[in-house]
Amino acid sequence: MYGQSPFIGENTVNTQNIAAKDNGILGKDDFLKILITELKYQDPLSPMDSKESIAQMASFSALEQMQNLNKSFDNMATSINNQLLPSILLQQASSMIGREVAYINPNIKEDTPENEYILAGQINSVMVFEGRPTFIIGNDKVPFDEIVELGQMPDTNQAALSKILEKLDELLKTFQPDDDSNNESGAGDLGA
Repeated sequence: MYGQSPFIGENTVNTQNIAAKDNGILGKDDFLKILITELKYQDPLSPMDSKESIAQMASFSALEQMQNLNKSFDNMATSINNQLLPSILLQQASSMIGREVAYINPNIKEDTPENEYILAGQINSVMVFEGRPTFIIGNDKVPFDEIVELGQMPDTNQAALSKILEKLDELLKTFQPDDDSNNESGAGDLGA
């Protein structure tokens, strides 16, 4: 760790060993050790310039602020990965309820025929299982990444519109008079 300096016979720190630690990244502790060693072994006939000392302290302060910022980013990334991302995935997965899908059979055994490796069904609900969205399709729990094909979203608006039109047709039939001759003469009056 210490080597003989060619200048004035002083011991100096081998900074290569310090830099090699932590994959070549110097931390604030390493920086302080280097600074203390420089101050400890400086030449008394030509001490370190005060401007140089201030510059090194400013570098140390900047290094510490960058490390604190890095920790904040790490905390934010952890928070996003642990809280925000699963809720976004769950929200996206819930929009698939009612959709026809093809998925890998979760109950594959050695004797399962090849034509049963991929199953099809409609997504009934979504739940979070082991931290990831899992679809309930019939009696199967299917993880998000085992869906191999998405079918068209059922057109619930069209079905609802058809039901409304059927009900309106029934209502119109109940209010229409049974006498077809009045309807024909009434229609003729409109044209005249």
